[in-house]
Amino acid sequence: MFGRYQGGLVALTVGFVIVASAVRSDSLGDTGSISPLAASQELKTSGEPFGIAVDAQSGRAYVTDLKTDTVFVFDLGSGAPLAYIPTGRQPNHIVLSGALAFVSNFSDASITLIDTSTNRALKTLAVGGLGLAVNRATSRVYAAAGSRVSVLDGASGATVAALPIPAGANIWGLAVDSAANRIYATDIAAPRVLVYDGASNALVGEIAIDAPARFGIAVGAAGRIFVASYTDQSPQLSVIDGPSRKVVAHVAVASFTAALVVDETSGTVYASSAVDRSVTAVSATLGGAPTKISLTQSPGGLAINPLTKELIVVTPGGAAPPVRLNVDPTTVTTP
Repeated sequence: MFGRYQGGLVALTVGFVIVASAVRSDSLGDTGSISPLAASQELKTSGEPFGIAVDAQSGRAYVTDLKTDTVFVFDLGSGAPLAYIPTGRQPNHIVLSGALAFVSNFSDASITLIDTSTNRALKTLAVGGLGLAVNRATSRVYAAAGSRVSVLDGASGATVAALPIPAGANIWGLAVDSAANRIYATDIAAPRVLVYDGASNALVGEIAIDAPARFGIAVGAAGRIFVASYTDQSPQLSVIDGPSRKVVAHVAVASFTAALVVDETSGTVYASSAVDRSVTAVSATLGGAPTKISLTQSPGGLAINPLTKELIVVTPGGAAPPVRLNVDPTTVTTP
C-alpha cells in the first residue's frame, strides 16, 4: 500500500496530550509557548482517510479515503456523513474549484472530477496522482505527477498547460499564493522548493531547504511559505518569505510531516506527522515554542472549520459506505 509513502498514511486521533517542544536556535524567538489549541473536530471515514477540502459556503467537508476508494462528504455542523462518492484507486489529495472537486488518485495516476452540486463523479482525467493546489484568483488547478505538473482549467478540468520540470526532479507537493500568482512545488529528489510564475508558467527560481519535502507545504499571509522536511534527521519547518525567496526562520517539527494547514485567522500553522503520531502547532509570530499534541495513532490531513475555527483532523472509525451495486463508469480524458 502506497509503497513510495514512507511512514504509512493511516489517520486516527484519540486522547490529545499537549507537550512543549523546543525551537531551533536559528529560528525567530525562543521563549514562551503559544496558546493551547482549541478543541479539535474529528471527521471519521471507515478506512484510511488522507486529504480534506472544506467548502465554507455549503458547510461541507470532502475527505478522501485510501482504502475504500471513496470521497466522504460531511456536514461541518453535525460531523455526519452526507454522501459517498467513488473515485479511482487510492485517492489522496482533494481541492475545490467552483462546483467541482478534483481528487488525485495515487495508484491510477489520475484525477477524478466530481460535481459537488450532485455529488457524482463526472469523468477521470489521465493526469496527476500526487499533490494538488488551486489558484482561486485565476481558476487554475495544478496537479503533480512526479516528472510532470499539469495546469488545469478549474471550471472544466481541461488541461491548458504544463509547468517545466528540471531534469531529475520528482514533484509531489504543491501550494499556490493566489495574491502573487506564484506556484511552489516540493521536490522529493532534492532539498529545494521550486518557484513558478502563474502568468507565464515559467520556472523563476528555487529555494534551498534542509531536506526534501513531500506534501508538507502551505501558503500563509503576507507571502509566507511554510515547508516541512520529510525526514527523521532533525526535521524542521522552513519559513520562507515569498517575495525575496529567502528562508527567514526554522522551527523544529516532528519527523515525516504529512500535511500542513495555516489558520487564516490566527496565522497558526499546524503540521501532522503520521510516524510521530502528533500535530505540531507553530505560532504565527514565531515568538514562542511550538505546541505538540501527541495522538494515540497517526493523524492524516488537516483543515480549519470555517464555522467554528476549530482544527479538523480526519480519522478512521466511521461507518462504511453503502454497498455499491452499480457504479457508473466515468469517461477517461487524456491531456
